[in-house]
This record gives sequence, C-alpha cells and structure tokens, in this order.
Amino acid sequence: MNTLLQDVRYTFRLWSRNPGFTLVVVLTLALGIGANTTMFGVVNATLFRALPLPDADRVMTLWKSPANDPRDLNIVSQPNYLDLRSATPSRSGSSRSRGGGPSWPR
Repeated sequence: MNTLLQDVRYTFRLWSRNPGFTLVVVLTLALGIGANTTMFGVVNATLFRALPLPDADRVMTLWKSPANDPRDLNIVSQPNYLDLRSATPSRSGSSRSRGGGPSWPR
C-alpha cells in the first residue's frame, strides 16, 4: 500500500511539472470515455434490448428485390403493401411505418 501511495505522489508531481500535457491527456481520456459510453448506450438500446412490443418476435420487415439481384433491397410501396395486406390472411393485424433502409444487405 505504501508503494502505491508513493507512485500516486510521484505521478502528481510529474503532472504538475507539465500542466499542458496533463490537460491534453485528461481531455483525451474524458473524450474517449464519453464517446465510448455514448456508443454503448446507443448499441444497447438498439441491438441488445428487446422491442417494447407484445410478441416482439413476430415483428417483421418487408423488402422487395428484383429476381436477378436479391441483395438489391427496396422499401415496399404503399399500394404494394396494401395489396400484400389484403392478400394475406393475417389475424394479428399489420401496420406500416416510414424508415430508412437496411443496416446491411443480407
């Protein structure tokens, strides 16, 4: 424990000799920790937590793609969505929302 206390005192002595460098180091660490915390919060909220919906495992996304390139995903238009909804004998209901494209092609 005594060695640790000596190391801490030595560290603060070195930092006080060069306050500009110390400020840059502390700000860099603060920025890195803040960015890391923010990214973890975003990833945790979007990927790790379940959707706040009942039966979230039944939620799906519809995409359309040409037959010659199935990786070219496009959003289903409103008329096509209405046709699909009327042709599907679903008892649980469906809805449509506006959103961005896929995160990555599958």
